[in-house]
Amino acid sequence: MKRTSFLCAKALLPALLVALCAHGAIKHKFVAIDEGLGNLLYVNDNDSTANWIVPIGKSAPRDMQLVGNNRILIGHTNGYTEFDLATGAVKRSVLTYDSVSSVRRLANGQTIMVGVDLAGSKGVVMVKLDSNNIQIKKTVFPGTYVRLARQTNTNTFLFACNDTIKEADTNGTFIWKSYITDGIYPTNKHMWKAVRLDNGNILLSGGYGAFMAEVNSQGAIVRKFGAAPQPAGVKPYFYGMFQLLTNGDCVVANWQGHGAGHDTAGKVLELLEFDPAGAIVWSWNKAALISSLQGVLVLDSLNTSLIYDDRNGIMSPINPPTSVEYHSPRGFSKDGKALNDYPSRSSGAYRIFDLRGRSVHDSRPNATSGSHQDFASGVYVRRTRNNDQTLGLNRQ
Repeated sequence: MKRTSFLCAKALLPALLVALCAHGAIKHKFVAIDEGLGNLLYVNDNDSTANWIVPIGKSAPRDMQLVGNNRILIGHTNGYTEFDLATGAVKRSVLTYDSVSSVRRLANGQTIMVGVDLAGSKGVVMVKLDSNNIQIKKTVFPGTYVRLARQTNTNTFLFACNDTIKEADTNGTFIWKSYITDGIYPTNKHMWKAVRLDNGNILLSGGYGAFMAEVNSQGAIVRKFGAAPQPAGVKPYFYGMFQLLTNGDCVVANWQGHGAGHDTAGKVLELLEFDPAGAIVWSWNKAALISSLQGVLVLDSLNTSLIYDDRNGIMSPINPPTSVEYHSPRGFSKDGKALNDYPSRSSGAYRIFDLRGRSVHDSRPNATSGSHQDFASGVYVRRTRNNDQTLGLNRQ
């Protein structure tokens, strides 16, 4: 599959020459799902030459996850497709299912898919695939509706089920559920996503309710933001995928409807960033490029070589590095510092440091050459006699 560059597709999409820019001083690097047109967009507010847009190729793209190796996973009706973040090229696909609504990659390389009447079973179905995409488990829950599923830090899953949040184990039981009530919700509100915060509350996007809400364990709303009325151009319609940032802001997709032709006049802001008080601090929309955004993943501070999810509320790596290795060809002094910055490589030793530079233990004494770093983490610590330096690496 070829990517369509924002800068070289004049013959196909003249509007792609429109410069991409954020409203205000905040700039982001993000991936977005245009459900209306079935496209995937990569946008870098600081470097428009890196932008691309590609067709997802399957119906109902709904879920998204950073899965390491510089790839983004997009869940769709037939399973999932992984795209290269640098080019938009397809790297891996599972296309043999039907009615998939959510897909999650686990730290061990296995994949969870969730949908209604999935894989030949009736109900809300969870299917687990091994790292080779072979089905190894199927779990069936009662119910007729589910959208996104999110793992918690206790290894349960939160399901967004229309008007109810349901917490599921992996054996077919809903261990907790709460009906979310609010006077302005219309019927069939299609709540989209829910994650548990570190305070125990749950943050959710209300679908057709068109607002964000934080609810407690009884399902009572303790904080609500994003609902109408909003400034001109916002037009809350359906709040879909969202991401809680480390500064407390929340970025959410303001979906506008199925199919093409939404917001052709450029009067709707389809990505919104709310600060903790509910004020909009950033927004994004390009009417010439998109119809209706339903998913967003902000990549600003994420390491694309790692797998991320938001089981802790904010995006965090689920396979984080805990230590790095530093090669000192001449060994170490008693205080843990290298004896020489540039000694001969005839002999040496390795010492393990955690990511704060604290010595953990020695390894491989009398090593003769080379250096070892944790390429999965994308960083290593080079410890010298005078200072520590954190250096970026490209994974080889």
